[in-house]
Amino acid sequence: MRIRLIGPVEIHAEDRVIAVAAPKRACVLAALAERPGEPVAQTDLLTRVWGDGLPDSALGTLYSYITRLRADLAAAGLGIARAGVHGYVLEAAPEDVDLHAVRALAARATGLDAVRALPLWREACERAEGELIAGVPGEWADRLRTAFRGERLNLRCERYASELAAGNHALVLPELEALAAEEPFAEVVAELLMLALYRCGRAADALRVFEATRVRLRDALGADPSPGLREAHRRVLGQDPVLDASGQRAPNTLPAAVRGFTGRDAELSALDSVDSGLVVVSGTAGSGKTALAVHWGHSRVDFPGGRHYVNLLGYGVGEPVSPGEALQRLLTAMGRDASRIPADTEAATSLFRELTSRERTLVVLDNARHAAQVRPLLPGDGSLAVVTSRDRLPGLVALDGAVPVTVGTLSPRESRRLLRSVLGCDDVPELARLAELCGHLPLALRIAAANVLTGELGLAAYVAELESGDRLDGLAVEEDPAAAVATALGHSVTALDTGARELYLRLGVLPGEDFGRGLLEDVGGKAAIERLVAAHLLEEYQENRYRMHDLVRLYARRASAAMSAHDRFGAVESFVDWHHRHVHVSDSLDEVNVIAAASDIGDHPFPWRMLTRLGHAFNHYRHIDAGREAVAAARRRAVAENDDAGSFLMLNLLGLAARTEGDTEALLAIRQKLYSNRAGRRPQIIAMVTGNLGMAYHDADFRRAAELLAEATGIALTERNAVQAVNFGSSASVTLIRLGRFTEGEHWLDTVEAELDGDLNADQRAELRMFRATGLRYRRRHADALRAVEDGLAIAAGTEVSQRMQVHLRANRAAALSGLGRFDDALAAAEEAIALAEDHGMRLQDLHRHRAAAHAGLGDHHAALRALALADEHGTHSRYPTNMAALGLLEASIRGAMGDHAAALPLAARAAEVYGSVHCPLWRADALQVLAAAQRGAGDAEASGRSEREAAALVAGFDDPGYLLLPRGWVVN
Repeated sequence: MRIRLIGPVEIHAEDRVIAVAAPKRACVLAALAERPGEPVAQTDLLTRVWGDGLPDSALGTLYSYITRLRADLAAAGLGIARAGVHGYVLEAAPEDVDLHAVRALAARATGLDAVRALPLWREACERAEGELIAGVPGEWADRLRTAFRGERLNLRCERYASELAAGNHALVLPELEALAAEEPFAEVVAELLMLALYRCGRAADALRVFEATRVRLRDALGADPSPGLREAHRRVLGQDPVLDASGQRAPNTLPAAVRGFTGRDAELSALDSVDSGLVVVSGTAGSGKTALAVHWGHSRVDFPGGRHYVNLLGYGVGEPVSPGEALQRLLTAMGRDASRIPADTEAATSLFRELTSRERTLVVLDNARHAAQVRPLLPGDGSLAVVTSRDRLPGLVALDGAVPVTVGTLSPRESRRLLRSVLGCDDVPELARLAELCGHLPLALRIAAANVLTGELGLAAYVAELESGDRLDGLAVEEDPAAAVATALGHSVTALDTGARELYLRLGVLPGEDFGRGLLEDVGGKAAIERLVAAHLLEEYQENRYRMHDLVRLYARRASAAMSAHDRFGAVESFVDWHHRHVHVSDSLDEVNVIAAASDIGDHPFPWRMLTRLGHAFNHYRHIDAGREAVAAARRRAVAENDDAGSFLMLNLLGLAARTEGDTEALLAIRQKLYSNRAGRRPQIIAMVTGNLGMAYHDADFRRAAELLAEATGIALTERNAVQAVNFGSSASVTLIRLGRFTEGEHWLDTVEAELDGDLNADQRAELRMFRATGLRYRRRHADALRAVEDGLAIAAGTEVSQRMQVHLRANRAAALSGLGRFDDALAAAEEAIALAEDHGMRLQDLHRHRAAAHAGLGDHHAALRALALADEHGTHSRYPTNMAALGLLEASIRGAMGDHAAALPLAARAAEVYGSVHCPLWRADALQVLAAAQRGAGDAEASGRSEREAAALVAGFDDPGYLLLPRGWVVN
């Protein structure tokens, strides 16, 4: 459970509880959490929070609530996404919300026999205690609370019905009497109370309950008792034997259930769903497979043939139990004389299946090594076998119809609950850290708790010892080798075949946090990967991405110490080499991996070879701080080793990092140094440093930027390098257009498209259309720009065009529509682009700027300013002077349209100053026009005239006589 609605509204992160104290913000979260994963319309949210009395500021306040909730939910691994243009959806599973978790428990219990359902009803009632969304005001919240009170009463009635069916009438009688006092008109409660009183030998009191309820119903409601209550009265009067509790228990040879069993709702539900046949419960060593199977078995009394257990000793010291020996134990436990049990395994199997076909029986076959050990022990029709193993035993799934149930680690909350239960302590802060150090593995948690209870160290000192020492040594019980995480993992590794064991040892050497499938196949081969996954020593946590549990990884590192120095270096070299060969593949997870690996590879001489992959990360504003540290360290090493190639490439990456942070001075210094050292390098490198320096000059001198970008494009065209030609050619084009050299600007786009047409992929062709549209917008040719955008979107339809390009095309479409005065359409296009960007984790400043322009065009200036604030917030990684000037100029034009000329003046003046300093006449002319309007509005007609004349002089130097100055009153886009 990560969102609490029962009680005060809270968000439960792994390490803390975040109270949503503001009532209206809590109402927004409750409205979304009532339907997790389903869209909720913006109008519904507004109505539920404010009712019919919507203030003018409601929409803006809702946006602020959503923003704050997104930040809080992120700590719990949840989020709020856009749903269409005017809606939101809570990105959470139903089980993440306590209200839906309670309903899921009730759904699991419904349909089960009363005894099997009892633990579920108990837990559901326990979780349902408290007032729903306490403290949240409003009619909607009141209706929700009223409905939940009825829902909670039904839960309690179901629970007490199961308690009575289990013979617990004396135990629950006081609770039923209290509930009857709370709910005097609930006839089903009166029925349950009458039954409990009768079974406790208090038939007269049961009759008095009936009479009191009958009178109460007549006097208050003018109603007679229900047929059910009258039938209960008749049975008590006649002392009907049906009311008696009786029954005999079938034999049960299951081990005692572990103390403090915690969590596993999904796994228990999966076991509940299987009535007969075979279930394979698998998981890594110490994950609690046996505890789960035994705990579940004890909760089931619907096996008249009994519940039986055999430990097959598949992993550990000594020989595994043979099928013949296991059958001897099972048949003896079922009451067969040992001397009459067939010695032949096949005959014993037939007898066992015959007996288990007569009466429904549960067999728990624990710690199985392989399928052949299990198959002779499968019971007859109607009975159920639950097999636990560290291996997935896919053969049993494929050939014997087994239902697989995988057991992983506990959640942080469940881990703390287990520790509290065993230690008998409160939820002190040290428990969270201890659970983390144990990797939330049940075996490790229980060993840790035992060491705290029986050792000389207290909880805090034991945590400190685990943090500073060898965790595997610390997670062991003294003088009991079996009670050690390392021992359990060692048995799993010993059971591997040679290829899988060798890959496991190499993974103990490899740096990084996780592994892509391509890397693993390169290091160890497909078959070894599958064996490690089947043995739960490697987890495919998402498609083609693998990782080890923390303690499994520690054991692999310990075990890999036996490898030779040559083999260990070879494993690391294979990791570095693989990443170097995949430098052009953009993958955020691999980028995180190489950053983590950079500090782990020890004396490897060329760490820069894998860090070259960070170019994609920095270009897309990913992993800047951590990546820059790793790159800087790799460059220092390359300089020390006189490694010119490594030093050069790492310096280029440091330039990318400076660019993302808007540090123009550092960016120019780095890229100028790279440009100065370009002689003698490959044409591709020369084009890269030349074009990158041109990009850097966008915040220094557009004239120099245009020269360098044109030079880089020419080299790229000569080399037929489509990536560089499109990138630098498009930038050269829009840079020249901003200089008023329109013909030259269009020339570069035409040239790239003509010369490389056959070499361009769909993404590149769409990018050229997008930049053509941008240039046309700058020239005020908005209809032509819209056609270019539509051409780009047509290319993108049905092709593998990147999501980033899809977003950019839609953003340009919004801008072109605003330019045409179609502001409603522009706003819809901007919202569509924003939704697509949010779906793919993109934070693009321009999207909110285009939305602001559309709102302003529609006359909704307050909405425009809110969108502009979001643009500023989403531009934290692109705060170049020209970017900030663009935001300021748009705000100035909005403020001017609102009549706030005093606020518009400094913003427009600053934009004009910035664009003048970087020699960008087209944008300076726009800024001067906005400044002139602000000056005129402030009563300074002379200054306004000077600004307009300067703008006109700039435009006169452009090579398009049809170019028009920005119309008065027009919002800059």
